Amino acid sequence: MTAKDIQDLQQRIQQLELENRLLHESLNQADRLDKKYTDSLRAIKKAKEALQERDTLIRGMLDSAMDCVISMDEEGLIVEFNHAAEKVFGYAREDVLGRELAEVIIPPALREKHRQGMKRWLAGHAYQWLNNRMETTGMRADGSEFAVELSITAVQQGDTLRFSGFIRDISRVKQIEKQLQKRVMEAEQARSSMLLMLEDLNESTANIERAKTEWEQTFDAVTDPVFSHDEYFQIIRANRAYAEHAGMSVQDVIGKPYWQVFPKCEGPLPGCLHACAKGKTEGKRAGEAEEEVRTEDGRIFLSRNYSMSDAKGKLYAVHFMEDITERTQLADRLRESLEGTIHAIASAAEVRDPYTAGHQERVAEIACAIGNEMGLENDQIEGIRMGGKIHDIGKIHLPSEILSKPTRLTEIEYTLIQSHPQVGYELLKDIDFPWPVADIAHQHHERMDGSGYPQGLKGEETCLEARIVAVADVVEAMANHRPYRPGLGIEKALAEIERGRGSIYDTDVANACLHLFREHGFTMDDTH
Repeated sequence: MTAKDIQDLQQRIQQLELENRLLHESLNQADRLDKKYTDSLRAIKKAKEALQERDTLIRGMLDSAMDCVISMDEEGLIVEFNHAAEKVFGYAREDVLGRELAEVIIPPALREKHRQGMKRWLAGHAYQWLNNRMETTGMRADGSEFAVELSITAVQQGDTLRFSGFIRDISRVKQIEKQLQKRVMEAEQARSSMLLMLEDLNESTANIERAKTEWEQTFDAVTDPVFSHDEYFQIIRANRAYAEHAGMSVQDVIGKPYWQVFPKCEGPLPGCLHACAKGKTEGKRAGEAEEEVRTEDGRIFLSRNYSMSDAKGKLYAVHFMEDITERTQLADRLRESLEGTIHAIASAAEVRDPYTAGHQERVAEIACAIGNEMGLENDQIEGIRMGGKIHDIGKIHLPSEILSKPTRLTEIEYTLIQSHPQVGYELLKDIDFPWPVADIAHQHHERMDGSGYPQGLKGEETCLEARIVAVADVVEAMANHRPYRPGLGIEKALAEIERGRGSIYDTDVANACLHLFREHGFTMDDTH
């Protein structure tokens, strides 16, 4: 090997060593980049998991809201439509997302006003619907219109603008107000509560932070108390309204048993216990409960409790506390007014014919006892009581000589007597009772086989309340004295009900009557 070959070999070795160092440096740099990429992937995965967990929580609470929560973008297209909105408006969520809100829930007569108002606001002008609670008209999927209470908030996050509407169906409240105005000359509008609304989150750490801000703003904007608690009934989240009712700060209520904060009671609410127990055994969003709570200052709250599981399967519950004090007082005053009307009508009958008045009172008591035996709701039994007290009001048009005649009636007199259900109906039909009082007066002499009067109705063509009063009427009339004969006694009266059971008297009603007297020991003395 020559000197030149050796020199060339040495240069080649030096070049290979240089290339080896460069290769090692490249590999080290690649390792560092790979580690940084792996760390980035882990951070992104963690952010996605956090976003998914918050999205599950938000969706659960949003679909548990009592009222409708609907969101649209600045083009007026629907981007959120919760479960309550589906029930109230009659649409499925997937059928309305991306559609123009004005075409979905706003009546045709109001759509252009809505669109112009949004254009004005986007152009920088004031818009009366924003940040105000107002009453307007909504439209269901079938085209029917109804009264709603509406509040809209606008949230600007960077370049994204969303409008969130909180909507409550107040058509029933409007009916109650209208009834009360007829009788007490003043109406109070029931308070509304707003429920929470959260926008869909995009996958990124920045969007998680944005969603958190929006959630807190919306949650604290709800005017009624809202809080959530864990499976040990300790508060994990509360809005400002809840803290204000408790007389504490939001931070101070966290971690405390809610029944020691607000509403104060000896332990968790019974409905809450039941809902949480159901949630534990049946899984996600299985437990729901609704119950009234009275506070120490005399306010009445309707607590709606929904138990559900988060993304990790942990049980928690959300309470929406609606102040229904004014609504309850309004309903009580309406009921008192209606009872006063019933009493006035019954008093008029008593002046005309004291026997009829006593008979009506006894029939009402027997009918209510039968209703209890049948397991009817309290409100339906109250309607039976009211209808029973004036079921013979139509006799007010008959001569007192016929009503108190001590002998058998002639055919003409009996025909006159048979007109009293129709007369009673005509007297009562225009009074706006929440029960079928006029129908009870009209139908209490109808029979299941169509042999009754005045309409010859058959079976369930007669309302249940009238079928109950019919049986009670027969029992009272036969058991007690009549102007033309002494009382026949309760056993003969019950024998008549047994004889006509299923043919002229409703089978269930007759069975309840017989069981009431023969098994439970009810007596005619219980009607005095």
